[in-house]
Amino acid sequence: AGDDAKVAMRAREMWGVTLQRANRVDEAVEVLRAGLEVLAPGTPEHLGMLYNLGRTCATAGRVDEAASAFADIVEHDENYLDVQMHLSALSTA
Repeated sequence: AGDDAKVAMRAREMWGVTLQRANRVDEAVEVLRAGLEVLAPGTPEHLGMLYNLGRTCATAGRVDEAASAFADIVEHDENYLDVQMHLSALSTA
């Protein structure tokens, strides 16, 4: 059952990314936030969902929401992917 849950969350994350790429940002944010509600903070799945939420919000100009998502990631892993670069870019936006 645990593997099924991981697969379901990965599918939800990809669904959110697909919506974002289709410029359906509000729907993408909703899908990604719903996934975050059921994931344990700090897990790889949680950080991935937060990362995609941050990127989605950033591309939509939702700077505060993006910065919040990236800051949440840094609390768990300050070297996660390119989060520091995204935070720097947002602070100058």
